[in-house]
Amino acid sequence: MKRKNIRVLGLIPARGGSKGVPRKNIKLLNGKPLIEWSAEALLKSKLIDTCICSTDDKEIAKIVENLGVDIPFIRPKKLAEDDSLVVDVIIHALDFFNKKNITFSHVMLVQPTNPTIKSSDIDNAVNLAKNNDYDTIISVHKYSGIHPAVMYKKRDNEIFEPLLPNSSELPRQKFEEIYARSGLFYLIKTEVLEENKSIYGEKIHAIEIDEKRAIPIDTDQDFCKAEKYLRENS
Repeated sequence: MKRKNIRVLGLIPARGGSKGVPRKNIKLLNGKPLIEWSAEALLKSKLIDTCICSTDDKEIAKIVENLGVDIPFIRPKKLAEDDSLVVDVIIHALDFFNKKNITFSHVMLVQPTNPTIKSSDIDNAVNLAKNNDYDTIISVHKYSGIHPAVMYKKRDNEIFEPLLPNSSELPRQKFEEIYARSGLFYLIKTEVLEENKSIYGEKIHAIEIDEKRAIPIDTDQDFCKAEKYLRENS
């Protein structure tokens, strides 16, 4: 396939509210606000055309703006609730640029709660998009927990059924290798976002990372785990 010219919007979605860890996105992690780790990775990428943060919070906006991330708007409160969908946040940003006749072929979504992301992760994903026709590119890691082949779901009538019906009687040695979404980044075609109202298209590709890097920050324990990893690997 011929190498494509693409334009990528780098987007960090960061709302001020957080139930698990209050003010999580700006809580210090090894001396830096949590959001700074992902912002630095995005800014260091050589393949991002525009880097913005969508936030409803003035303190978050000031922190990332000082790093060099653009704050083209303050996110509406209706898109900063606990049940707000990230796809709606992305489409809101795209609509803002569309009204200014600025378009992008892809959006690189980088969550502020994944501090182990590197600029090389971002560049690898964008280079894949330039050379392939993927709808969505994500990060994954090999899943080392309980295999879904031995899991069951409970139906309303108290009957249990295998989660994977065709695998429930297989010996462990024949279980398929499975992967878990790591959440470091999501590179999505703009047309998929606008037409499907989803971050996932039909053609999903994944870049495998070390499971040790998969540390999404949701609790204080996650902060401790991330601090240890970053001290040992930065």
